[in-house]
Amino acid sequence: MVNSKWVVIGFVVVSLVGGSRQAAPSQDKTASSKVVVNKEKITFDPKTCTEGHGLFFWGHGSSAVKILGHKDGHCVFEYTAEVEMGHTIYHVRVPVDSGPVTIEEGTIKMGTTSYTGIITSFPLDKAKVVRRGGVRGYWEVRVGDTDAFVSFGPAERRSEMEPRKGDRVKFRFRVYDGPDFKKLLRSAGDDPSVEFVLGAGKAWAWLETAMEDMTVGDARQVDVPIKIAEEAKKWLPDPNAAKSLYVEIRLVSLERAK
Repeated sequence: MVNSKWVVIGFVVVSLVGGSRQAAPSQDKTASSKVVVNKEKITFDPKTCTEGHGLFFWGHGSSAVKILGHKDGHCVFEYTAEVEMGHTIYHVRVPVDSGPVTIEEGTIKMGTTSYTGIITSFPLDKAKVVRRGGVRGYWEVRVGDTDAFVSFGPAERRSEMEPRKGDRVKFRFRVYDGPDFKKLLRSAGDDPSVEFVLGAGKAWAWLETAMEDMTVGDARQVDVPIKIAEEAKKWLPDPNAAKSLYVEIRLVSLERAK
């Protein structure tokens, strides 16, 4: 039987057909197992491993897993691929009876050229990317269960007042006409604002995603796909023509939950 191996070279995923996978050893269904890590490999049994994490470093970065649990006959885990300071974080589901999950450093030959990369036993093109970036603090983060990502840069930490679930927060916005964040859009008015209780389900999904790690007094520039920012279309002179909303968000106040 022919299986596929999947390889990460930088951020490129390559399918290499060939090789075989050993069947998982028979185990007591009530037993639990751990994530096993050595210098060049992470492995675990998706049937019996229900929690744990592992990390190893290789020549161009690192690889890590965090087991999230079992759901609907699948083992669910987070896989982080770090390559030369850039990160991609995947949400992965594999059938519990699919055999050992492995992530390992290996040498990949493509024609006459050889590469050092990461080989995974699961296809990365079937995994869900939830976050990518990280260089100089810039990220693209998936918004909930949508197929859209918000992009944002770092926010200067101006206080220790970081929002928690149940807190009432207030944001003000400055809307710009392009990704250089230089020219304000006058159609948006004078610093529009919004207030909401964090975690109450009333906030704009993109804003809850983009505000991560912010504290009171912080400001951050955010690029939001207009298709997930319906409530902000009123700020734009021609919302039907716009593909992105370029906005600076500022966390101006926070009232702790009682």
